[in-house]
Amino acid sequence: MTMIETFDIAGYARISVDDEQDQKNISIENQKAIIEDYVKTHFPGSTLTFFEDRDRSGYTFEQREGYQEMRRGLMSHKYDILIIKDFSRFSRRNSRGLVELEDLRDAGVRIISIGDGVDFPNDDDWLKIQFQFLVNEMPVTDTSRKVRNVIKRRQDDGEWICAAPYGYLVTEDKQFELIPTEAETVRKIFDLYNNAGWGYKKIANYLTDQGVPTPRMSERMRKEAAGKKTKREAKNAWAIATVQGILDNDFYIGTLRQGKYTRAKINGKEIKRNDDEHIVIENHHQAIIDYRTFAITISSQLSGSMNSALTARDLALEADPDKKIAVFEEGQPLEKRRCPIDGKTVKHCVGCPTCAIMNGFGGAGAFSDGKYNLTNEFGGTLYEYIGKQKAMELMHYVDEINVSHGGENTKLYSTANSAFKTRCLQCNLHLLDASVRHLGTDINFVVLKNLFAELAPKVDFYFRTPVRQVLATDGGYEIVTDNGSFSCKQCIVSVGRSGSKWMESVCRELNIETKSNRVDIGVRVELPAEIFKHLTDELYESKIVYKTEKYQDLVRTFCMNPKGAVVTENTNGIVTVNGHSYEDPAKQTENTNFALLVSKHFTEPFKDSNGYGESIARLSNMLGGGVMVQRFGDLIRGQRSTQKRIDKSFVTPTLTATPGDLSLVIPKRILDGIIEMIYALDKIAPGTANDDTLLYGVEVKFYNMEVSVDENLETAHKGLFIIGDGSGITHSLSHASASGVYVARHLAAQSTEAPTAP
Repeated sequence: MTMIETFDIAGYARISVDDEQDQKNISIENQKAIIEDYVKTHFPGSTLTFFEDRDRSGYTFEQREGYQEMRRGLMSHKYDILIIKDFSRFSRRNSRGLVELEDLRDAGVRIISIGDGVDFPNDDDWLKIQFQFLVNEMPVTDTSRKVRNVIKRRQDDGEWICAAPYGYLVTEDKQFELIPTEAETVRKIFDLYNNAGWGYKKIANYLTDQGVPTPRMSERMRKEAAGKKTKREAKNAWAIATVQGILDNDFYIGTLRQGKYTRAKINGKEIKRNDDEHIVIENHHQAIIDYRTFAITISSQLSGSMNSALTARDLALEADPDKKIAVFEEGQPLEKRRCPIDGKTVKHCVGCPTCAIMNGFGGAGAFSDGKYNLTNEFGGTLYEYIGKQKAMELMHYVDEINVSHGGENTKLYSTANSAFKTRCLQCNLHLLDASVRHLGTDINFVVLKNLFAELAPKVDFYFRTPVRQVLATDGGYEIVTDNGSFSCKQCIVSVGRSGSKWMESVCRELNIETKSNRVDIGVRVELPAEIFKHLTDELYESKIVYKTEKYQDLVRTFCMNPKGAVVTENTNGIVTVNGHSYEDPAKQTENTNFALLVSKHFTEPFKDSNGYGESIARLSNMLGGGVMVQRFGDLIRGQRSTQKRIDKSFVTPTLTATPGDLSLVIPKRILDGIIEMIYALDKIAPGTANDDTLLYGVEVKFYNMEVSVDENLETAHKGLFIIGDGSGITHSLSHASASGVYVARHLAAQSTEAPTAP
């Protein structure tokens, strides 16, 4: 009887992304079938164990988990023979593949390549083997290109090519299906982070303590339940990085985002792509959390008004050191203030619990363009209360503080002796006199950071503590907040523009007299920076006023941002538009933006000027889902802008906004004035009236009802002071800051106990 020799055989199959396009020839299943038939024919009775790698490059061995497992068995003599369909499944790298082949041979392994007719080392035709490896390596570069193309095509089609994120599984028809228990864990993570204020570590520890299976544990349990084996290690402790990864992932709002990484070379390091290079399909699958929740999370992850800070500073420096000073702030500390809108993941206002642009340490001024205008010609009427000389003195004092706290390298511009003033007059435009210190949004942040560092040891700050009421008591005032009540003998109210409605309620409750004020309504203009370069290089901020021929209304420029960006802001739940710019050249854009505003003053019986502005802004939000944008040429021709026309413009928008028709939002009289002003500006800055000039709407500047205060900015209630834009007296960073310093000095000179400042 003839004895048939049997062997322990390892069969290896590999497929890459590109290979998968030829399923009939080289699919994993067909490779296995070919090997099985070969073993049955040539090695009957032998054992055959398969190892496989899916979507793995043949250029390297290290990243192939299946091959590495098999190799350990081969090198330890667990298997006698390695059989592959052909050498292209083994390696596509000539030098590395030949070395690996020799290593296996030296370990006593026999390698059979069925398609190549090679049984090595029994058939020791090394030249033939070398030639075959060389042939296999030749298409590597082409294959790499094909792989990238295949991947991109599949991603563009919305096909997910990776493992399903935690909370989902991929069905047989390539759809994402929620796993209820995991989805609930995801919601819990977001809730603990947003509402409980827990950090990554605390959340991870909590999940571990509660025995919640980690993502890998959950995957392992699913495979085992399906009768599948898995050797992938699964730890029972949640990692900080896992929690952070879930909170960062917009997959949970139904967005499919792929192509985040690329490689410069085959088997090279992954390189992170810019967000605008990602392949993004929104509303692709069922969401676990809502858009707003995710946006608030992103805002929290990325790490009061200016006059409040300066008021507290002067009180702390000049008052009795034993006197206690507190600042109550609805918003966040400076380092935690960031609007979630990035134009990519988050494209519109989501109504954060507190607006990061408007509230927090530094108030609305913290993320403004950081322009401090030293003038009494605009910015408020503080000088009517304290005198023009004192007002200018205090504005210069504020400027000195800004310079000494990080703004030392910034420039002070001036309209004095400017030839542009004459040119403006020749075109029926009026350039207002002013000196302006431009800090920029970036340096402004540094200044405030340094101010806070100086104040923190001397002042009690209560962040995320909205003040609900200010009650007059026999001994002073009770400050009612969401976190308890506080008492003081003196109180300074500094709530800025965003606190206008709240300020009105305080005045009603305390019977403080107010009078109707104005509201400014208009648009933000964006155009190539070169058009206004001759103005901005010399003046930076040019305050220009125009009187319309048709109605004799005054239209003015406001908040000019050379090489800046258009941004949104949220006031009382209404999304309006504003502008920022930076000192850092790396953050600058190719555009300049500025506002064109028309002031409307109301008389009896109408008293709600802010309500009027709000109604226009709400209409814009309703039609545009937020901010609306229109080309000037489209406006003049009476046609709605479309995304196609915006995309073809020579001006690239710096803000993602909805193309629309501003004539359906802004009252005709105001819009006519804005159009007149654009044509007037075109005379001193040719190109302003180009078709592609962008108009964003609406921009609304709300002003408080002007609060009745005396020459010390004190109300009829002794010890209650109203400063900044919340008073209706100031309308600028410089005037508001000066008002705070003025009251601080007044109180520091008194013998009474220092105030608590809500």
